[in-house]
Amino acid sequence: MAATCRSLYESVAAKTTLSLTRRDNQVSIKNDKLIVERGEQGKNTIEIELDRIRRIMIFGLANADCKVLTTLMHQGVPVDFFDVQGLPKGQLICLYGSEDLHLSWQQRFDDFPDRKFELARKVLRAKADNSANILLRRTGLCPEWNNCSDLFQKSENPDQLRGAEGYTARIYYGQWNTMLEEGQWKGRLAHPAPDPLNAMLSFGYVMLHNRFASALRSQGLNPRLGFFHRSQGGHWALASDLMEPFRPLVDHVVLKLVRHHEVHLDKFEIKDGRCLMKDPHLFGTVLKAFENMFSCTIKLYYQLSDGLWKRMSRTLDDHIEDQAAAYAGMLGGQCDFEPLRINPCCAF
Repeated sequence: MAATCRSLYESVAAKTTLSLTRRDNQVSIKNDKLIVERGEQGKNTIEIELDRIRRIMIFGLANADCKVLTTLMHQGVPVDFFDVQGLPKGQLICLYGSEDLHLSWQQRFDDFPDRKFELARKVLRAKADNSANILLRRTGLCPEWNNCSDLFQKSENPDQLRGAEGYTARIYYGQWNTMLEEGQWKGRLAHPAPDPLNAMLSFGYVMLHNRFASALRSQGLNPRLGFFHRSQGGHWALASDLMEPFRPLVDHVVLKLVRHHEVHLDKFEIKDGRCLMKDPHLFGTVLKAFENMFSCTIKLYYQLSDGLWKRMSRTLDDHIEDQAAAYAGMLGGQCDFEPLRINPCCAF
């Protein structure tokens, strides 16, 4: 297993995930390269070889014609379609691959509750560490954070693990008042979001959840078959599981929007106890901030087979794809799964 852990790190840089939006004026294929023209009269043009593309995500009305889509299908490049808010609408894939094999691996993994529990502990601990990193950058950690590590370590069943997660979340969100102006933060309330900050957090989490569900499908995995979250109705439980360590990245964007006064909280509307973003300029600002979060290059850490961590610069979309690929590899016994970290050296 040691060798395959390293090969996962070495292989992820060879493939990239490409996002196409309404800002992409023209998409074409020439000489086994995908050509994307952006800006006025295609002044900003990028070219990428087809065999380096892992997946393409099309948001809204991006201009990709039938010839481009057909070529991508024959090349084995999955194409996912989203609305402008990041909700998956469909997928174009080849009718071959390892979907049935991966599904059987998922079903078999369900027979190992101890492995599922340890994986959940690892993922939630990574989320807590990343949350601590957000606080360390802005306000520091309160003394209660010292209890969090013990709670995760002493958890012996999923209910106790949920208790540790809830305790950590209360402390984490409880410190948001120290990072924001008085009266801006009223605590984390999700359903429905009653105020501007909660509305933006929920919006970002939904976009992140949808990204993970789409990435898991592209690996031939069923996003509903989770290892910790309970699958009820059409809930994508596995997407909810794997996105947990990434939530603090959404938090970072929301905090930046508010602290830098990039959004005006008085532009939000409250109707029937629910906060809405009806102002087009406001919605566009928030949407663009999250689009940039997914498409801009950020540095996260990948663990090597010797236990050390390697910092890698990739788009957040690619980091999400890497996690989906690593989960599939873990199910197949090809590698271990390690949640990504903002900075493993700053874990509490």
